[in-house]
Formats: sequence, C-alpha cells, structure tokens
Amino acid sequence: MSKSQLEKQVMKVVKSYACRFVPQSKSRNAGNALTLNFICTIAGLDVEYSAGAGHCANQTNKQATLRECEGEPSAFDAPRTYEPSVMDVAHSLRLDACVLDHDDFAGWAQEYGYNSDSIADQKVYQACRSQAEAFRSIIGQAGLDALHQLLDQY
Repeated sequence: MSKSQLEKQVMKVVKSYACRFVPQSKSRNAGNALTLNFICTIAGLDVEYSAGAGHCANQTNKQATLRECEGEPSAFDAPRTYEPSVMDVAHSLRLDACVLDHDDFAGWAQEYGYNSDSIADQKVYQACRSQAEAFRSIIGQAGLDALHQLLDQY
C-alpha cells in the first residue's frame, strides 16, 4: 500500500486530524533534550507529540536547532519543514494503546522495561492508560484493531 493510500485508510478510522507547533520551552519537554513539539488533535482527542531534533531542518548548528525547537524564525536558517503526519501520531497512539493489553502496572513495566517500583514510571503507565482509554472510547476497539493492522509495518 502506498503512503497516500495508507493515509486515506488511517483517516477513515480517525476521521479528523490537525496539529500545531509548541515551542520547546512551553512543552512537556522543557529543560530536556531538544525536540520539536506539537499538540495534535486526532479523532477529536488532543495529544502531545514530540519528534527528536534530528527532524530539524538545520542540524549543523546547535543554536539554529535550538531556535527551530523554539519556533523562532531566522533569516539564516532553513524553515522548519517537519510536521507529524496522521500516520505518525496514529502509530504512536497505537503503540501506547498496548498498555490496555496489561491488567496491571507490574506486567506492563516488565514487558516495556520500566521499573515496577518507580513512582515516576507508574505515572507514565497511568498517562498511557488514560490516553489509550480516551482514544479507544472515541474510535472503539474495532478502530484500534484497524490501526494496529494498518500501521503494523509503519
């Protein structure tokens, strides 16, 4: 299946998609490694999406990369060209929804390499579970299954 055909199939499942850029300093990643950050609305659900600085247009100059991650324009830098596709975000949500396959935090932590004694890791689990349940409530289990099949090799 071509990329455009795949995108059409994913859009049939999620119905709607849009995203907007969020400066690094205003994102959940503020103070961490440089990332391009977005709030994406997929199937009516707002989700945070981040992509590594490797997606920046100018990777040869750290200051230019920093400006791009902050969304600052510069006459000397290439414009930001990366924006996550509906397939990128749907794939990320599909992977996160695997949390629903686990009955508890300990099982999930063991499978995904998290520490079952960590409060911080338990917060990650709870955030994934909450988002996955919200996404499933919108697109249904059949929608999650369809995304799993469509995006299995993405």
